[in-house]
Amino acid sequence: GAELLSALTRIQLGDAAEMPAEDASPESGADSSADPLAGAVTTVVPVANVLHRLKSSSVGAGMNPLDRMTLDIIAMLFDELFDDPKVPSTIKGLIGRLQIPMLKVAIADKSFFSTKSHPARRLLDAVGDAALRLPAEFNDAHPLFARIEAIVQELVEGYQDSLDAMAEAISF
Repeated sequence: GAELLSALTRIQLGDAAEMPAEDASPESGADSSADPLAGAVTTVVPVANVLHRLKSSSVGAGMNPLDRMTLDIIAMLFDELFDDPKVPSTIKGLIGRLQIPMLKVAIADKSFFSTKSHPARRLLDAVGDAALRLPAEFNDAHPLFARIEAIVQELVEGYQDSLDAMAEAISF
């Protein structure tokens, strides 16, 4: 309920105190990318593991079965994006920062899964579609990078419980 969403908001805004430490060894698959929890560029952060790490945290352990299943489904959606070799790695870091906001939406509004026109679902679809169209050499020097980064940052900082920010971001 409200306590879970509050904990997720704290994590979304960079308070990762409730998250288990990430293994940054080369065997962990870590690479240099944007930290989806803190919203800052760091090194050795495995983008795809945030929701998996959340599941093993105190927040994940306190979830009811339906919310844990929602977490699993959202994690699988992001895993598909992260595992796609056609998506440039630079954009994966930006997309990774949307994991917690998308999880919050899916937990708070179960119509996320059943309504194709749901603003958060449309945003995730648009981001995935745009990511597939980017050139392989897409990086932070590309003119579109700053625009995408600004949209993601606005969502990470601004999304609490209103879907208005996601609906506006779709037009990017």
